[in-house]
Amino acid sequence: MAVRLLTPFLKTLLILLCCACPSVGSAQSLADVAKKADDQRKENSGPLTTFKQLPGSLNEIPLNRRVVDSYINARVALARMWREDSALYERLLSRGKAIDHLRDFSNALAAEPAVVDLLKFYNLTPETAVDVGVTLSRALERTRGGYGQLTDVERANSEYMGKDLAYVSYAIRSYRMQEVGMHAWPDGLPY
Repeated sequence: MAVRLLTPFLKTLLILLCCACPSVGSAQSLADVAKKADDQRKENSGPLTTFKQLPGSLNEIPLNRRVVDSYINARVALARMWREDSALYERLLSRGKAIDHLRDFSNALAAEPAVVDLLKFYNLTPETAVDVGVTLSRALERTRGGYGQLTDVERANSEYMGKDLAYVSYAIRSYRMQEVGMHAWPDGLPY
């Protein structure tokens, strides 16, 4: 009976040992993965001059890690600002409820000098902040597939999202956690 109980244990131990001792081929593929990740990091570290409107792109902003980080950090800072200044939060909340299109929320943001200054610190304007948010949302939706003809910017953003999806998803969760209970940014509206 003791032998029968040890047999599953020994099988599990053998599997763990095999997993812990990778073959030479696995080590080579890990080196390839590390090199590819380093190349991707270099590719995504371009300047923030990518914040611009592009004709024919439905206001999509070309994405890279720097653009995503700036947007996420700005959203986290906005959430902190809203928690500290409830009057500001209430003004933005009421303005957000009064609009039909998300693009018009940039006017609500622009009406608050403190918000404009905060966004400027993160190399954003009220317009680009809204457009980056919409761009991220669209690019995330496209990762599910089923889209037809894409513009060059949409294709490039979809490719970027394919490379950096885990990071972008984590970053978005982090600012949403800061915004728990706050709904000033009207995310559910059409652009």
